[in-house]
Amino acid sequence: MMKKVSISVASILLVSLVAGCSNPATDGAGANSGQTGAAPAASASAPAVSEAEKNYQDALRLIASNGQGQVMTDAASLLLKASADGHAGAKFELAKLYQAGKGVEQNTGEATNLLRASADAGNADAAYKLATMYAVGDGIEKNEGEALNLYLKAGQAGSADAALKVGEIYQNGSGIPADLGEAKAWYQKAADKGNAEAAEKLKALGAK
Repeated sequence: MMKKVSISVASILLVSLVAGCSNPATDGAGANSGQTGAAPAASASAPAVSEAEKNYQDALRLIASNGQGQVMTDAASLLLKASADGHAGAKFELAKLYQAGKGVEQNTGEATNLLRASADAGNADAAYKLATMYAVGDGIEKNEGEALNLYLKAGQAGSADAALKVGEIYQNGSGIPADLGEAKAWYQKAADKGNAEAAEKLKALGAK
């Protein structure tokens, strides 16, 4: 009887010993549980510059160098490529070259077409330039109504100079009924963008 009991106790001790042994796989997982996860993915790289923007910027650098002859021809060529790709700023700069006959043969009609296309694409500088041409009949037939429309477009697109002009048109009633309320509102837009002349006009009109 004692022999059987001894065997039973030995069996229990053996089972307990086996149960108490650690599982290597489990221990390994536990040891790794404190480690951080996979390294975060590298941050996305900056968006690539479009070919049109690259040509536009390269052209501006050539123009800024005050180069003549082939330099301006190269600048015009780059602007032509960017314009063909729909770049509004390139259309505006190319229009100026056509007006001045730099890098391309002087062509007022082509300059006007490019200014119109650039203005329609939202370029405030082009809209303002075209507006001044219509206002005085520079290279195109004088049209005060079209000038006002373009000044409005340029002012809404952020041009302080255009906002000033719209204010003057409303104040003086140039081609439209005078409206001091509108004049003040547009002078305020220009003044808010740092236009000192607009601020002076507001002061003269008694605006706060």
